[in-house]
Amino acid sequence: MALLTVQEITEAGVVPTFTAVSASDTFAAASGNDYILYVKNAGGSPDTVVIDDPNSVNPGAAVAWDPDKTMSVTNGTEKAQRIKTVRHKNQSTGLVTITHSFTTSVTCAVLLLA
Repeated sequence: MALLTVQEITEAGVVPTFTAVSASDTFAAASGNDYILYVKNAGGSPDTVVIDDPNSVNPGAAVAWDPDKTMSVTNGTEKAQRIKTVRHKNQSTGLVTITHSFTTSVTCAVLLLA
């Protein structure tokens, strides 16, 4: 597990630094902020990325329920996903947890929408 560094998008812009992913990564999230997870998959298999949702409450069996946010990043492609702290930040640790099904030649950057 790696603690990812958040990179702030300023008025001047940002050139993101991409880091190799682990099966499970985290980043420290400030309450009220939104982030972008940008994943690049240069590997030979798709990567299913899951952003944990520790805060939603199951509304009951009558409603379809999938609290975690999932995206598939096909091999040879890139994809970005918005992360809202109100939904994805673990209030007791202050961290957002991201898991990857495939890690070979997969990199990511976490960007803060400032």
